[in-house]
Amino acid sequence: MPQELFFSIPGIGIGVEQFLAATAPQESPRFAIPVFDRSVFPKQIVDQISAARRKRIEGETDPNVRRFTIPLAQAYFSRIVERLLSGSALKGMEPPIRFFLNDSSWGLPGADISAGVGEADAELIEALESEDEIAAVLAHEIAHHVRAHSEQVALLQLKHPAIQGRSIFDSPEASDEELDLRWRQELEADGLSVLMLSNAGYDASAAVDALYAVQRVFETDPRYEFYRGRTSAKHPLLEMRARHMRKVIAQNALAATPRIVAGLEEVQQELACRKRPGNEERSFLHRSRRFSCP
Repeated sequence: MPQELFFSIPGIGIGVEQFLAATAPQESPRFAIPVFDRSVFPKQIVDQISAARRKRIEGETDPNVRRFTIPLAQAYFSRIVERLLSGSALKGMEPPIRFFLNDSSWGLPGADISAGVGEADAELIEALESEDEIAAVLAHEIAHHVRAHSEQVALLQLKHPAIQGRSIFDSPEASDEELDLRWRQELEADGLSVLMLSNAGYDASAAVDALYAVQRVFETDPRYEFYRGRTSAKHPLLEMRARHMRKVIAQNALAATPRIVAGLEEVQQELACRKRPGNEERSFLHRSRRFSCP
């Protein structure tokens, strides 16, 4: 397995040139984003990742799921993803990145990705104050896929005796070794997300602000009282992550740029007034009287 498996961030700040040939860019991004060579993974992992990928896509595209009607938000979200992929020459990579905006249920103000299929909750768009901050969260998730983090965790889990005969996605409590790997992956994704933002013309420092913004939502929004004060063992502490991203920004001399707010208010207005068929409940944006709905 390549030496860059765990903490391959020497390409951040120094030595970025070494990744130019490996990424086969469609354009010429300022920072090449290193795509992990998935050919090193055994067939068992490839097959299980592929099966999990198909299952997630089927769940996201199930026509029987009742959904909100949020066309502005869907188009806005898709445009951000497209801009991030184009900016770092990641369009058309294999396996491709699939991202969905959750419009079938009320969710948490965040995003995740597994087996190359990402989902962001519409509440993420509600919670943040610029397109740059929304892009920062998505760039972090895209980085997880680019660096084959699902496959890396799966490979480690195969070593666990309790995995025998079970799906790698049905694993026991994470070992210390897995937690160490996941921390390294989170920091790698944080660092690469900053470079992806810069490639796409977004303000790289928005990545730091997005972290704190989501935390503020958990601390102040009554909908998420259950999550208040919680920390995930699979993620480094917020301050550690913010410190790391600031270091990457400084190493690469990324100057702050004006953030994009055009169009966000219209999208948030739509989200404030969305409802599912047969469900009259409105979002917190509406209940907080920030937006009025017909």
